[in-house]
Amino acid sequence: MPSFHQPPPLDEPFFGVKIPCPGGRHAPWPASICTLCQPSAVALNMQPFRHVDHVQFASHGIVNDFIEFWRTSGTQRFGFMYGRYERHPEVPLGIKAVVEVIYEPRQHNMQDGLSVDFDHWWSTESKIADDIASKCGLQRVGCIFTDLEDDSTGRGTVLVKRHKDAFFMSSVETCFAADLQKRHPSACKWSSTGQHGSKFVTCIITGNDKGGIDISAYQVSDATVALRDADLIVASTDPSMMLVAEETDGKYVQEIIYRYVNEYNTPVSSTAKPAFPVEYLLVNLTSGTPEKEDALFKSSAMFSIENRQSLLGAAQQGYAELHQHLEKAIKNNAQDGGYVKALSDFHLLVYLKTTDMFSDDELSLLTRIAIGQETASTANRLLEGCSGWQTLLTVLQSMDTTQTTSSGSGSSSTNRQQNSTWSCQHCTMINEGGDDDCSMCGLPRNS
Repeated sequence: MPSFHQPPPLDEPFFGVKIPCPGGRHAPWPASICTLCQPSAVALNMQPFRHVDHVQFASHGIVNDFIEFWRTSGTQRFGFMYGRYERHPEVPLGIKAVVEVIYEPRQHNMQDGLSVDFDHWWSTESKIADDIASKCGLQRVGCIFTDLEDDSTGRGTVLVKRHKDAFFMSSVETCFAADLQKRHPSACKWSSTGQHGSKFVTCIITGNDKGGIDISAYQVSDATVALRDADLIVASTDPSMMLVAEETDGKYVQEIIYRYVNEYNTPVSSTAKPAFPVEYLLVNLTSGTPEKEDALFKSSAMFSIENRQSLLGAAQQGYAELHQHLEKAIKNNAQDGGYVKALSDFHLLVYLKTTDMFSDDELSLLTRIAIGQETASTANRLLEGCSGWQTLLTVLQSMDTTQTTSSGSGSSSTNRQQNSTWSCQHCTMINEGGDDDCSMCGLPRNS
């Protein structure tokens, strides 16, 4: 029988102290340490390979809708990208991440940065979004955020902040990307641990040298993830430099070196302490959209995007918005019943899950319709037999009846209560629809 050659197992880089000591001859660190459990010095090099070669956005609209938040508010925005991994024929043995949708978690946005409510994301939102994505055959493939600033010329151009003389990805962002890649390991049967590296990508929307808006795609190296996991690197105030952590009684920090070419064009080695360039930790990817777009979600009138309460004038998710969305779909797509094409919207599917009107099987039915696995005629027939969907239509029809009755009675106060929320024109606080005064600043609604 011929024997099949199997490659040696892939080992994940590990830069921490081995606990317990493989020799088993002394108390574990930090009580004592020996050459068997002591980590070796780290030699930083540019990673010569990529786990993902290209990031492909299924349509221009995916990115445009995301950037629209900055265009309207002037503040930065963050989102998680959902899609799938496919073969990338432009590169030998290449892999690309195909992005079908961007989900925007709860966050606080500012002109020069943002903060994401990750406690709420990991405990609640991620489970909802992941479930719908899984039913659509998608998974979380990366994150994306904006770093844009208008150049005040009035020509619609932006400042270029990231370039070779400044930085491409800051030390804070590099640590953040490493943490997310650690959370999203790639399964690998050739690895001794069952996983090797990560295909999770980080995209940054920023200005280019011509004043336009570009997308830069990155990963951090496997060594960066290991350094971060061992708590050996920390972000610095200089975005282009990464600090080496200081050694303490409970933390062992081994020698970290990196090689560079000096002014005499000679390769030299240098210690990374106290800081070293972030570029040694990055892996560059390409990004773009296909020449022929074929997005998975095809709704022509997109349902309102989640967690945009701070955006003045933006439609907010709720039954009132859902009612208007479906009514518009009926008018625009009468030939297929309207509802079928309207359901082809990831943000709508996620919202429907939060209503608790649908069983898991009914949600699976809606996602099959959304991604085109059912014909229009079959889909309409299935929707007629879906109890959750019929219950939702009944609720929306009752809202329509209530609004008509209120309009006929001339009661303006009742009409105002139909609006789920309103934004204060003075302090931007989001208030309940029935309140006439802002709950934050106390000013009248129409002041």
